[in-house]
Amino acid sequence: MKEEHLESLTVPQLQDQLRALGLTVSGTKAVLIKRLLEHIEYLEFLTVPKLQEQLLTRGLPMSGTKSMMIKRLLGHTEEQ
Repeated sequence: MKEEHLESLTVPQLQDQLRALGLTVSGTKAVLIKRLLEHIEYLEFLTVPKLQEQLLTRGLPMSGTKSMMIKRLLGHTEEQ
């Protein structure tokens, strides 16, 4: 998810994204975008086994590349 894409979303859409990730939904649009970007950075920092752990706790498939796992955790399907 790129910052340009996040900028095009409305505050309620950003809040929905944050809520789905279990993150705080309060703040200005800039704060919400920053929070989402920080969470994405955090996921990219995790090792594959840690990502698989996160997927397992959410009942999501644990296979695929690191990039696919991160997208899955962010609520995207592989087809997107």
